[in-house]
Amino acid sequence: MKRRARCPEIPKETLLENIFQGLKDREIAERLGISLSCLHKYKRLYGINKRSLRKQL
Repeated sequence: MKRRARCPEIPKETLLENIFQGLKDREIAERLGISLSCLHKYKRLYGINKRSLRKQL
């Protein structure tokens, strides 16, 4: 059984804004005050990846 970290809720818009500023994952996590694993959890949850970002531009 996997142990899940308790992650604060992050709106998709906030995440996308930070990504579009050209920040790296680690910098985004620091700015939002969350762990890298929480950031990756939300990226997976919202389906944010390089391919999906290219479509949005």
